[in-house]
Amino acid sequence: MSVPDSTLVSGGELAHALRNPLSSVKIALQSLGREAPGPRTRLALREVRKMERLLAALAEWGRPVTVPAGLFSVSDLLQAAAGDVAEELSVREVRWALDSPPAGFPLAVGEPLRLRPLLAQLLLEVADREPGRAHPPLLCCWDGGAELRLCAPGLARAGAARACVAALDALLEPTGGEARAVGSDLVVLRFAS
Repeated sequence: MSVPDSTLVSGGELAHALRNPLSSVKIALQSLGREAPGPRTRLALREVRKMERLLAALAEWGRPVTVPAGLFSVSDLLQAAAGDVAEELSVREVRWALDSPPAGFPLAVGEPLRLRPLLAQLLLEVADREPGRAHPPLLCCWDGGAELRLCAPGLARAGAARACVAALDALLEPTGGEARAVGSDLVVLRFAS
C-alpha cells in the first residue's frame, strides 16, 4: 500500500518537530551541568549540539531554495564555522590552521547563515576521523569561484557527513556551486562567485 504524498512529513517539518523536545533536553542538561558539572554532562551537551546541527541539515532538505544575492568570504565562513565547534575540536585535540586567502580571492554567492551550521558539523566530522591530528581545510580558486577541500579517512562514508554534504549541495546548487564526496576520504565544496 502506498502512502499519499499529502501525508508525508517534509524534512523541515520533521526537523521542527524534533527541535522543540531537543531544546527541552538541552535546557535540562544545562541546568544539571550547573548543579553537578562533570564529563558526562559535557559529553551529553556536545551530542545535543551535534543533533541541533544535523537537524539544520534535515531542515534544508525540506526548505524551498531560491538563488540568494548575498556575497560573502568563504574564509570568514570557515573561521566562523570552526569557532562554532571550537570546544568540540579542542576536546578532540584538533587545531585548525586556517590561512587567510590571497588578495583578490573571489567572494562567494549564497547564504552564509544557512551554510554555517552544516559546515561546522562537517568540520567536526573531519576531526572525529582522527582526533589529535590536524586536518587543515584546503581553500583554493576554481574557474567559477572558491573551492574548499576537506579530507580525512572515511569522511565521505560517515552518516552525519553525508547528510551535511547533501544539505550543503542543496544550498549551493542554485548559486552554481556544489558539494560532493570524492572517493571515501574527500569532500569538495564549490562556492560560485
